Amino acid sequence: MARRVALSLVLASGLVPSPDPVPSYGARARSDRPAPPLYHPGEVNHCPTCGQTGWLVGRVTAECNGCGMPLAVAPRASPRPTP
Repeated sequence: MARRVALSLVLASGLVPSPDPVPSYGARARSDRPAPPLYHPGEVNHCPTCGQTGWLVGRVTAECNGCGMPLAVAPRASPRPTP
C-alpha cells in the first residue's frame, strides 16, 4: 500500500513522465512517415543519394550505377480491359 501511494505521489509531481496515450505504432505512425523512394520504369529517375540517372534494373529492384543504392521498382498499373 505504501508503495502505491509513493508511486502516485512521484507521478503526480511530474518528475516521471506519464506514459503516452497514443502508441508509436499503427496507422498514425505509418501516415507520418514519408513514402519510400521508388524506381519508376519509363521515367527519368535520379538517385536520392548521388543524383545520377544510370540504373541497373531488375524485376524487383533497381540499383544506381553511381553509388549502388537499391530502390524498389514501382508496380505498374495494369491496363483496364475494354468491354
